[in-house]
Amino acid sequence: MPFLNPLKEFYAKFKGIIKPAVLFFLFPGKRKKIGKNCNILWLVCSYGYGDIFQHTMIPRELKKIFPESNLTIVTRKKYFNFFSRDKNTDFIEELPYGLNEDVKAPFSSLFLLYRIIKKHKPDIILDFPCGLHIYELFLYRLAGAKLVYQNDEREYSNNFVRFIPADLKKHRIEMFRELLKELGAESPDLSPEYEIQPSDLKEAKKKIADGLHFGGIKPFLLFNPEASTETRSLPERIVKETVSELRKILPEYYVVVSCYKRKPVHMAVPGAVMILFDNIDTLAAAASLSSGILSVDTSTAHIADIFCIPLAAAYVKYYKADSLSPQPRGKFWQSRQPGTINLYHDYNSEYNPHELAMALKESVDFKKKNPVSIY
Repeated sequence: MPFLNPLKEFYAKFKGIIKPAVLFFLFPGKRKKIGKNCNILWLVCSYGYGDIFQHTMIPRELKKIFPESNLTIVTRKKYFNFFSRDKNTDFIEELPYGLNEDVKAPFSSLFLLYRIIKKHKPDIILDFPCGLHIYELFLYRLAGAKLVYQNDEREYSNNFVRFIPADLKKHRIEMFRELLKELGAESPDLSPEYEIQPSDLKEAKKKIADGLHFGGIKPFLLFNPEASTETRSLPERIVKETVSELRKILPEYYVVVSCYKRKPVHMAVPGAVMILFDNIDTLAAAASLSSGILSVDTSTAHIADIFCIPLAAAYVKYYKADSLSPQPRGKFWQSRQPGTINLYHDYNSEYNPHELAMALKESVDFKKKNPVSIY
């Protein structure tokens, strides 16, 4: 609608003033007291599996702060498996279509979210991280929530909405530490609440044993050359050459190459195989069995952190020029493990197979000398 353009330009220019003013006048007054038997609703709007792996400890830590609370998680259906087996989660609801996505959420989605909130009557809403837009705050207020926590680029808050800013100079998990402290935790435990299921472990072992033509599991390295976008995934030529280098530089290990979108191809290198892992839990199980991980994707990097496995991460810049540079954005997303080797290039075709293999060798050697957990 062209006639709205002047209003949009005005808002874009003065939103730093408008947004705090709206929040102040919309939600004034004394902060309401929250009891230990409160209802909590957590909107998990994260985009990728790696993000989910990073904050599986939140339900456990919430129950420590509010031991008699009821926790409802609202998330995408594909993430249900992360929370359905969590003893600290009481209810799970599906996040309505379009919320916090690159499409405009239809009114029906907002109405469905309103109904979910009214159904569970939360005292606290954790719209965190990747919080929804400012107009959802009206919805939360209308639905009766007493307190909302969001993550936002600006450091302002009031009695109703508490903003936890993202410090890109620190690791992303520090946001969750700040959130839990704000909620009342003195020393939050950030260790993950994720257990490999026996069925996933059995399937991972079978895939690897069948792929390498062994009756059991031999020591192996997991190589993930595939990211969520092709621009960050390694070309097939570099994948094959990297596998060859890994077998030369670390001959005591076999190599398992993972894929989930691409069709598996023959590696033509003895002791190496490419395996399709179309289930994130099976991939996590395979990672837990490995002796080292080489990855181009943050999801596998976060899995490596969970099980404290040596890691070499090969990152490619995102669409914005500085979005994955080592400082500050790189530290925000990368692994927290000591000994992790982080590599950065502008384009995926710039990676040298020998460089990749040597990076993983350095991380494996470090871990052998320093077998220390980050948790």
